[in-house]
Amino acid sequence: MPRDVFLSYSSVDRERAVRLGGALERAGLSVWSDANLSAGIPFDRQIRDALAESGALVALISHGSLRSKWVRCDTLTHTTMVGVSSAVDGWRDDAVGKGVVFDVEQSRIACGGLTFPHSPRHRGGKLWLLNSGEGELGYLDGAAFAPVTSMPGFARGLAFIDRWAIVGISKPRHGLADGLPIHRRMQSSDEPPQCGFRVIDTATGECAEWFRIDGPTEVSALEVIPNATAVEAYGFDSTIAAEFLSWES
Repeated sequence: MPRDVFLSYSSVDRERAVRLGGALERAGLSVWSDANLSAGIPFDRQIRDALAESGALVALISHGSLRSKWVRCDTLTHTTMVGVSSAVDGWRDDAVGKGVVFDVEQSRIACGGLTFPHSPRHRGGKLWLLNSGEGELGYLDGAAFAPVTSMPGFARGLAFIDRWAIVGISKPRHGLADGLPIHRRMQSSDEPPQCGFRVIDTATGECAEWFRIDGPTEVSALEVIPNATAVEAYGFDSTIAAEFLSWES
């Protein structure tokens, strides 16, 4: 649920944060804080989603917060944009090569010339991301995008385990994908578009493992569940899945 304010603080400052959050709410603003975290979903994912949906970030800075890894995690450093336009739906006119990576801290464009960039992630001292319209995984090298490998589909969703990158891939949508580099490459390739994910060795760019999903056509995001085996998945129409879902009233 979108909020007006994302409130970031260290647990040692909780009492002050509660007072500040209450003051903001009395002023008519909706506030997200760690009190809204739900069990069963990775905390970093919930924090990232809440940041993206909040209108403003308020960080309670103290000696304790500067030592907190979670407050540092709350700080959004980079985001991706399909294009820069002042027109409503202006990005739809021609998205090829118009995508950018925006440096939030410096308030500037860090890299341009991308096509549907997605999923920026810090790893190993580099900012990794997906150049989705090209089906590429790569990282920022200065102000340029350095591709490491390409995928048989629209790349979207990125996670890491050690040196391994797990990349989600989707079949290009008809209409939206027409004219994109990934669409032209798939038309001329012997490898058909796929939905699933690939495990990439970031040191070599080689695909170490792959997983294809038949039926669904798109992957929007992925997360790694450490030390989990024999994980089961349930559809939203499953009575079992309903037991794990909750709604705010």
